[in-house]
Amino acid sequence: MHEFINQPIETYSPLSRSMCLLDTIKDIQGDTFYTSVTLDQDSNFVEDDGVPGWLGIEYMAQTIAAFAGAKASSQNKPVEIGFLLGSRKYTSSIANFPLGKEIVVSAKELLQDESGLGVFDCAIRIDDEVVASAKLNVFQPKDPVQFIEEQSHE
Repeated sequence: MHEFINQPIETYSPLSRSMCLLDTIKDIQGDTFYTSVTLDQDSNFVEDDGVPGWLGIEYMAQTIAAFAGAKASSQNKPVEIGFLLGSRKYTSSIANFPLGKEIVVSAKELLQDESGLGVFDCAIRIDDEVVASAKLNVFQPKDPVQFIEEQSHE
């Protein structure tokens, strides 16, 4: 999967470019996937002091989505949508992600079962310092459209 390094993330994400908050697939080391973004005044969700720290959970979820998309692409399968089910122990030592600094997001796959359920250990680093972390639970059904239709009928 190293052919994906330094590639734009939107190619491997089911999100439209306007909602894709990350820029690049930075690295892949075994079962850990790294993405990055350098925020500027034109970035989504920018406020006076940068991007709110709570948005880190979305950076993590989008990193997992790109990981799943790159895996699918390497197997000549389409990039599919998935769902963030929840997180455990999201912590952030900063109130805002600063502008002009590279933000590196890592997602290490801890569990991925045949049903599509997965657990990832995620972290966000700025200047090699962990500023946010969480474990995310995700679900990627075999047929996302059918899954959504089934959920809307309940």
